[in-house]
Amino acid sequence: MTTAGAHSTAPRTSGSRNLRLAWWSLVLYPVAFVGAFVVGQAVPWWMGYDVATTAAPRWVMGLALTAALATFAWPLLVTALFSRRAVADSQPGARMPVLVGGIVVGGFALINLFSGLMMLIFE
Repeated sequence: MTTAGAHSTAPRTSGSRNLRLAWWSLVLYPVAFVGAFVVGQAVPWWMGYDVATTAAPRWVMGLALTAALATFAWPLLVTALFSRRAVADSQPGARMPVLVGGIVVGGFALINLFSGLMMLIFE
């Protein structure tokens, strides 16, 4: 009798669950992107500046950038949490989700910092 087509009934370990959750936490980045856009536009408005018609002071734009970056970076904490748990359970490739998330957050930060620098130079 052969068991070639039989499915394994072994329960999944918590390490593989944590690794799957680390990968699934990357789905939070599009939501965080929308949130960062809203926060980045809302901060100057809350301070009384309409960025469509008037230029806000640099400190307000710096505050908006900081708030937008913090809003976009929060899923990295979730990814790091589950990734760290998967590393503790010796799952292969457990650091890869946090590396992908870090690259996404770093790219977002670099693009926004470069954009702000260009605005300062060519203003």
